[in-house]
Amino acid sequence: MAMSIKQEILQSFKPNQAMDDPFLFAGRKRQLADLVMALQAPSSCPVIYGHRGLGKTSTAIQIARIAEGDVSLLEKYNLLDEWRLPPDGYFTTFMISCTDAIVNFDALLQSMINALLAVELISDPLTGKSQLVERTTNRTLSFKFFESSSSAKYQPQMIYQEYQNLNKEEILVRIAAHLTRVSGQPILFIVDEVDRLNPLGLAPFIKANISRDLRFMLVGIGQTLADLISDHASIERIAFPVKIDRMKNSELQDIVTQACGRMNDEGFSITAGREATVRLAAMANGFPWFVHVLGQAALMAAVDDGSFIVGLEHVNTAVNELAVNRFAQQFSDLYQLAVRDSWKREALLRGLALWHDDDVPTGEIYRFLADYPCANLPQYLGHLKTKEYGAVIAPSPVRARGLIRFTNEMFKAYCRIRPSLYNGVGTRVEELWQSVP
Repeated sequence: MAMSIKQEILQSFKPNQAMDDPFLFAGRKRQLADLVMALQAPSSCPVIYGHRGLGKTSTAIQIARIAEGDVSLLEKYNLLDEWRLPPDGYFTTFMISCTDAIVNFDALLQSMINALLAVELISDPLTGKSQLVERTTNRTLSFKFFESSSSAKYQPQMIYQEYQNLNKEEILVRIAAHLTRVSGQPILFIVDEVDRLNPLGLAPFIKANISRDLRFMLVGIGQTLADLISDHASIERIAFPVKIDRMKNSELQDIVTQACGRMNDEGFSITAGREATVRLAAMANGFPWFVHVLGQAALMAAVDDGSFIVGLEHVNTAVNELAVNRFAQQFSDLYQLAVRDSWKREALLRGLALWHDDDVPTGEIYRFLADYPCANLPQYLGHLKTKEYGAVIAPSPVRARGLIRFTNEMFKAYCRIRPSLYNGVGTRVEELWQSVP
């Protein structure tokens, strides 16, 4: 059944989903090259870090595809000749995300073992060749075919039973070694959301077992490498850090252009006007997530309006509806918790969000809000640091007096964009900010 234009919009803009489509994945050429280079250095452990919402998981997904031999993204960025992995350098990749069920190193080990146990050899009786397939998803793990007759059969459950008297670290290493012998390809474990993990034991394990045949990549939230691997000190010497920065406006605009191009390729003649595209990128403050959220809503508004050109009026509709957008519900709830029953607290929150750097000097915010007038601002600042009001800000790790940071930079961007709860507060704060010399 052919999709409707609204269904195609949902496919083209995916706010709460990592981008696994290389042609909707923009702005990571340098990071891509760094990570492919790290894959070819057998003693390194690539570490992807940065703020929430900047595409760390999407970057890891694309690296997994490249590691398995997919060259579409390398072709897009004209990196094929320089960074294409040789056929004998492809990896068998496994991506493990640290969820509420994977909170310590022991649980992570078991998850990695389970991933290896879910692999089986699928043979083609006509060609006599086999491929590795993940049983639970039918995902083909390798682009490389090999002769069944010349390969030891991969029987993970039998192997696992043989290793029952060993600890989990030894079991993982031995099963991984056996799979590598069968497939002729090294294994790459990508551990996502590692910042949620109690890391005790992880660093020495990686340091002791990283090799040409067994590799690891860590992905997590952190403003600096030290934020992410402060508890992984023993791997600092082998860590290959790759920071995912905020995107440039031109890169954010490219997301809109590519998404509209995809819809046109599917037979839907719709586009975003230049002013609308520039506005979407500017509001996103470097976060592609906001381009997807607002872009999707703006295109929906245009279709409802009977238009096939997205204009500023449709972007404004998307902004006005951001407070009730289902994808931004967690931010809406947090905003209302922080503001609660005080327009002054809302004015302070929005004033703090307007500061351009991560470190916000509270004295400067008090100064320009003094003309509102807003009394007792230090008291409201204290509120915003407590759990009762969402703990949306915290002292800066720079430890300079009078500096604070938002605990989530995406929430800071959200505070800039969404309409204020109290009538006129957002407009007035913005006017005062614009009048600062």
